[in-house]
Amino acid sequence: MAVTSLIPRLKTPGVYVEEIPKLPPSIAQVETAIPAFIGYTEKAEDGRGRRLTNEPKRIVSLLEYERFFGGPQAETGIVVEIKEGPALQAFEVNGTIAESERKKFLMYYALQLFFSNGGGPCWIVSAGSYEGAGGEVVQADLLAGLRATERVDEITLYVFPDARGLTTAADYYGLYTEAISLCVKLQDRFTVTDIWPDPAGLPEEWSKNIQAMREGLPSEVDRAKYAASYFPDLETTLDFWYGGEG
Repeated sequence: MAVTSLIPRLKTPGVYVEEIPKLPPSIAQVETAIPAFIGYTEKAEDGRGRRLTNEPKRIVSLLEYERFFGGPQAETGIVVEIKEGPALQAFEVNGTIAESERKKFLMYYALQLFFSNGGGPCWIVSAGSYEGAGGEVVQADLLAGLRATERVDEITLYVFPDARGLTTAADYYGLYTEAISLCVKLQDRFTVTDIWPDPAGLPEEWSKNIQAMREGLPSEVDRAKYAASYFPDLETTLDFWYGGEG
């Protein structure tokens, strides 16, 4: 009868200490290679014209995303300032936009960053179109998209690029609480959250937003270990789209 040793195979001589943790891990040990992006899109249809709203679709490139789901929503509140320099043909162009004027749909930009940083296969769930949403992010739409992913075994990570457009912390963290609950149920996926920025607060009051996150998300270890919050926001050189070519 063959006997399998439970002692780890050590490749070099010496003294080894194997630590056995007594507390449960703070982060669930699941694969996080195949994310599902859930949010609003310009369109949602396959090559035969069949609707893909709330229908998970696997893609492998930004070009494929554009084919099925279109592009970003054009920004309309950008103010452009041109400063001429002393030399001929020397000038500086700066574009600015007020926070209140920005579009709330960030799905396309999230995919842009994902593939620019070496992202591979992922799943897209369109929760609705820009036009159909009327410019607003609705929790019920994102929850419907979340529920549509339960039957897809390959998904290992949840991302909601448009969730920050929700108007209350209760709706925002309520969405992520449902996502965490699904992760706990399935035991094979993880949720990435952000800190909801209170539009009524001041930029320097970020600690209040973090406290709201701690109060809004599940605190039990067996549930909280299926999610991670990232702060502060990342900065990128990618530009918002304002229409036209290029």
